[in-house]
Amino acid sequence: MKTLEQTHEIEALIPRLEADMAIAGGIQEFEQFVAADFDEKQAEIFYGHAAYIDSLFDEFAPHITPEQRMRGKLLGGISLAFMSLKYGDDEFSPRLYSGNYEEKVLATYHHARHPRQMMRGEFEYAVKVNEVMPGTFTDEDFIIFPETAGFHDALMGNGRRIDEVLSWLLYKTFLERLGFAPSIKTKRGIFTTIWDDKHKRQLVDTSPEALNSDAEIWSSRAAGVGDLLSVSQRHGPYEALCVWIEDLCKKQHNQIFTKTAATVGFSLVGVTIDDCFRFVGQHEQLNQRLGKALFDNIGFMRNFQPADPDLDQYFPGRLANVAFFEAVYERFTARKLSATGVLRAARMFKDGLLFADAERLVA
Repeated sequence: MKTLEQTHEIEALIPRLEADMAIAGGIQEFEQFVAADFDEKQAEIFYGHAAYIDSLFDEFAPHITPEQRMRGKLLGGISLAFMSLKYGDDEFSPRLYSGNYEEKVLATYHHARHPRQMMRGEFEYAVKVNEVMPGTFTDEDFIIFPETAGFHDALMGNGRRIDEVLSWLLYKTFLERLGFAPSIKTKRGIFTTIWDDKHKRQLVDTSPEALNSDAEIWSSRAAGVGDLLSVSQRHGPYEALCVWIEDLCKKQHNQIFTKTAATVGFSLVGVTIDDCFRFVGQHEQLNQRLGKALFDNIGFMRNFQPADPDLDQYFPGRLANVAFFEAVYERFTARKLSATGVLRAARMFKDGLLFADAERLVA
């Protein structure tokens, strides 16, 4: 199977990357963060994330005891606090990141809120599956969801696949130095979130045979579903617009956003997602890119192959997101909606203040 072949390719990367300076530097930065005495702000960030994780257990798995939750709250809370300080809390406080490959990418999507949403998605999905197939997800699965989500994008800027492998190695090294064995389910989960651009899917086997031949298939599916559950939920279009700005800062798009910003003296330090869309609206080249992005998202969301082939049965919102992009694309190309109007519409759609079908937007 193609997925199995790709998994072998990922495994082959591990020995080389273990000796790479990127992981050494990433581990050093992370360990300095962990070892330092937290100031009042850092402590507040950590305990805020830990409380969020606790609330997920309360909502979705209340039977998990406080002692059992401790691992998820500790590892998940530490990783989320690291993400907050390195990449920003959300799209209103994104930070710039660089790596061995990328330079000055604005984290309008891959900030701390993304792994928080992935955690929630894992919990939501596992509960729905267990309602149909009781016992599919065990207490162990719920306990490790926070660490899988928290660490899956811990190191970025080194290129697709490389980032995920480095993030796994960071997780593995950190746990081993604490005296804990890293979870194989977390490893599989992190690798599942790798996006295969050639086949337009995550790195997970979705065939029926995998259910009988792969002991970790459900934890892998939970990670993949949690990572991209927004495709099937109302915040999906908004998240797609946030990740679009970040992608335009990358080499795959010739760094068009950062280069345009540098040309006109627009600083990316301290900007918000709203600032970015105002900037897009002021530059025709970026406006044209937005039109293409809206059109591409129609196809992406319509043809999306989820980590669980039955996902639409559990979360049937994907086609509404397709309808939203169709309606917004029509209005944007007709010059009836500006770049900032597109973002505002997506935010209203996310908040349930706007509804869409293939022909119109209705408040």
